[in-house]
Amino acid sequence: MANRYWVASSSGNWSDTANWSDTNGGAGGFSVPDQNTDVYMNNNSLCVLDQDINIKSWSYAGNINIDANDYDVVVSGACGGRTGGDRRMGSGTWSVGGNFSFRDGMIYGEGSTLILSGNPASVSWSNTYGDSGPSVTIPSGADITVSFYGYGAIRNLNVYGQFNFGLARVSRDIIVFESGRMYNGSVQWLNSSAERNFIVHEGGKYEVSTTTLYRWTYMYQNFFMSGIFDTTLVINTQAGTYSWIDPNPNAGTILNISPNTVLGGLQFAPRYTNSRIIIDCETYNGSLTLTGGLTYNNNLGVIVWNNNNTPLLLSGVSNQYIDYDSNPRDVDINKSAGSVTLNSNLITDSLTLTDGTVDISGYDLTTTGNFTQGVATIVQDSNGSGLITVGGDFRINGSNDSPTIWNDADLNIYGSALATNITVSGSNASSGTYVTASRNSIDNGDNLGWTFRNAQSNIYKKLRLNSDSKLTIKGN
Repeated sequence: MANRYWVASSSGNWSDTANWSDTNGGAGGFSVPDQNTDVYMNNNSLCVLDQDINIKSWSYAGNINIDANDYDVVVSGACGGRTGGDRRMGSGTWSVGGNFSFRDGMIYGEGSTLILSGNPASVSWSNTYGDSGPSVTIPSGADITVSFYGYGAIRNLNVYGQFNFGLARVSRDIIVFESGRMYNGSVQWLNSSAERNFIVHEGGKYEVSTTTLYRWTYMYQNFFMSGIFDTTLVINTQAGTYSWIDPNPNAGTILNISPNTVLGGLQFAPRYTNSRIIIDCETYNGSLTLTGGLTYNNNLGVIVWNNNNTPLLLSGVSNQYIDYDSNPRDVDINKSAGSVTLNSNLITDSLTLTDGTVDISGYDLTTTGNFTQGVATIVQDSNGSGLITVGGDFRINGSNDSPTIWNDADLNIYGSALATNITVSGSNASSGTYVTASRNSIDNGDNLGWTFRNAQSNIYKKLRLNSDSKLTIKGN
């Protein structure tokens, strides 16, 4: 069986042979399509599925309307087209092995599941009714490139294969499984008060430059994030043309963090002064690592960090920045390469520099608690006009073989201050507790408020000896 053409003049059932012809616009009475059939629909009528179907390809145009009811649809090749009609996908499973197009008209997901198994295959999508699009699965081995148009959206997204997308609109969960990969796109969530789960399993990859979480309703949103995301996550608390009025003091956009969650960067972009964003590491005992920048500097909204006594970790091997005028609680910097640079003033509960370089770059860094710096790390002020204020204790611990470096950064310390094996240049610590530097520490000059005990100095003075003078040196 080669081709079948839908020739019903109004509404008709799939199983009725009177609705099928072997020529375009021809007489009906031909057999119902099977797995070897290419199906064409280009008239203005309604096709009602009254059985499961398994066909070779399916092409539709014009204003054809499709109602799948509760039946399953299998198309081994290409499926779809551009039509002004409605496509009601029902509650069954659609399996498509080739290119797939839902363009123009209106799409009603109605609880259906769409499995896209092409390798490679393209998908174009538009005009889903509300947030009722189908749940989409990209199975292992599939390589799908998708383009979203208009108000196209899907319900849930499960990725086992390769999913190259532009702007994806999703109303529920996104899960990238161990073999899955999502790349080259950005995500928007549509209206809903339900919790969203955004999960990347170990081995899966989410590789995009930016992901934006939009909020479009008065209800607060609850996102669950788990996995490794090669992306900058942008929480944009945009509420359409309406003001955001939180229903209670605990409402807002909640980002629930699971253990070992890694983001390429984190940016908060609230639109209104009464916006509220909660970063919750407590509910799921989560930990958050950033390999890119941290940004929030527009003086709108309220940021709340619930950190479960777990610091925000900045890690990775590339340069990072902090452009953040709020309080991200405890910050731990542990970078095997690259530096962390301030692009604005920063206030945090504590700061621990385990590995890497921090450049305050002329801005003020304030810790309400302790400041701790580890072996072979560097703190500097490349601009020279910033100040580090430590509300707690100041501790620097270098080693004989790997001294710690402190260049041109001024200090105001309220707690105790001790340093070992440190090389210091151009630092004024005289406004607070003086720093005692010992154990092979080096004074490189222009330092105030530093006491170098049993330390070395690179400040040299000329010593002139007469021809008959004798110089005796004892010790080291």
